[in-house]
Amino acid sequence: MADTDDPRPDEPDYCYVHTVGRKSGKPHDIEIWFARVGDTIYILAGNHNSDWVLNLLAAPRSHVKIGSPDAPARPSTMRSLKPGSVEDQTARRVVVGKYSGRGHDDLAGWGADSRAIALDLI
Repeated sequence: MADTDDPRPDEPDYCYVHTVGRKSGKPHDIEIWFARVGDTIYILAGNHNSDWVLNLLAAPRSHVKIGSPDAPARPSTMRSLKPGSVEDQTARRVVVGKYSGRGHDDLAGWGADSRAIALDLI
């Protein structure tokens, strides 16, 4: 985790996470909200057992593209954050904080119930 837990205000809205199917071995990419703190990308998975989450748990090494599917791929390693830990709370705060007040519904429930994931950029 970064020395400071302030997200970068100039970050785009989306990142693109590349996974490999744990059963099929086929590549998959998702577009997802994120907040970056230092060299860590925080994302929240509303469905704890989404294929992309299970794919990352099976093969934690992935690639992330920030802002566009055409952006340079950054290698990363996934960590599922322990619920209630300091870093878990930071992830929830920065991701929900980034998108709250931007015309979205109340994100508090989503932020509280989601699975917090860290992608450490390598």
